[in-house]
Amino acid sequence: MQTVKDITEAFSKIAGNHAQINSFRTSSFDEIAAEKLGVANYPMLYAQCTSAEINGGYTEFDFDVIIASYLIEEKHEKNDGMTDIYSQLLLVLQDVIAAFSLSASGATGSADSSWGLDLPIICEPFTARFTDMLTGWSSTFTVRIPNSINLCDAPFSA
Repeated sequence: MQTVKDITEAFSKIAGNHAQINSFRTSSFDEIAAEKLGVANYPMLYAQCTSAEINGGYTEFDFDVIIASYLIEEKHEKNDGMTDIYSQLLLVLQDVIAAFSLSASGATGSADSSWGLDLPIICEPFTARFTDMLTGWSSTFTVRIPNSINLCDAPFSA
């Protein structure tokens, strides 16, 4: 059975293999401000589990997934810079969705191909969530993992 750690590692591997993503974070969302991480870590991918729903045959995990970069206002007129970043980062987020879907289906050689990603994924642009003009896209990935709800595998004494 897959765990939150396995899903987080899949996001980390995707970020590490993508040529345009410079870092991956999964800690508190407050820690992704450029003033704390440094501009060299952007664009960055953030993924954090926010909930889990256990049903009869599966567990669904919701992950907040964000792709973000730092808008340097001196280099761009504000609107043009945001438009460029929105355009570029939506393409990167589409890459992440595609790579995660392939990872979940087993196409990338993962050990357990029984998990899935619920589509469609709604992506919302944001700017200036922090004082440093952090700009990008936020989304929620719902990852479905089989769960047999089987006491034979549970660590209970007889």
